[in-house]
Amino acid sequence: MSFVIMYLERYLSQLFLIGVIDTYMTLRSPHSIDFEHFIGIDPSWTGKNKSAVVILKRSAKPRQDGKLLVYDFLYSSDINKIIDFIYPLRGTAIIGIDAPLIIRNVSGHRKHELEFLSYYPIHVPLYPVNLSHYKVFFPVELYKLLNEIGVSFDNGNIYEVYPHATLAAKFFGRLFSYKRGNNDKRLAKLSLIRQKLMEYVEVPSVHFKYVKEFEDYIDSVICALTVYLATTEDVMIFGSPSEGMLLAPYPKSFNAR
Repeated sequence: MSFVIMYLERYLSQLFLIGVIDTYMTLRSPHSIDFEHFIGIDPSWTGKNKSAVVILKRSAKPRQDGKLLVYDFLYSSDINKIIDFIYPLRGTAIIGIDAPLIIRNVSGHRKHELEFLSYYPIHVPLYPVNLSHYKVFFPVELYKLLNEIGVSFDNGNIYEVYPHATLAAKFFGRLFSYKRGNNDKRLAKLSLIRQKLMEYVEVPSVHFKYVKEFEDYIDSVICALTVYLATTEDVMIFGSPSEGMLLAPYPKSFNAR
């Protein structure tokens, strides 16, 4: 582990011990479990729209230079279809979901989200999710069903992830906004992101009827890539199994002062 990482980890630990932060955040070296599949989910928050679920796997072909391959993809609003899609891989996969999975706060952000906003080396804003905004939250219901098939924070095979943080840490060095603007601008930015992702993933060119569908697909690939990175390099984890665990890549450009 580098000097910068050790320095930051000691600093975060001290903040936790003296009560500056309420939940422990840590830098974690590559995940010790040898996962075969990496699942990314960009879920509908209400459950009314479709959720994108992608499965990545390591390539065994030399010509692909060890890149990840898109093994399968599902785009559905049926929560049971999503569970059935994941079920056969429950013992070999790690999952990243772009959403809060445990919500108990009545207002504002959750504690570990506030800590992410305060201590993640790159400023990336987070939308607050709480019980005042959502009486029923689809990702929370999805997480409960995933628990029933052995997928949980306690088991270390699922994390909340944030595509904006991954893009900032790995490719842009700052927030890269791609969800606003007209369709042509959004499509151009999504195509640029796809090109960046090709460093790690063979992302096939898929035709979608609407730009939003392409965006959901790309977001799900970023989610899957994020949990893959936890098996190859240092990542930052905010929160706990009882409150939710947000995983984000450690930005290599960060310099400790």
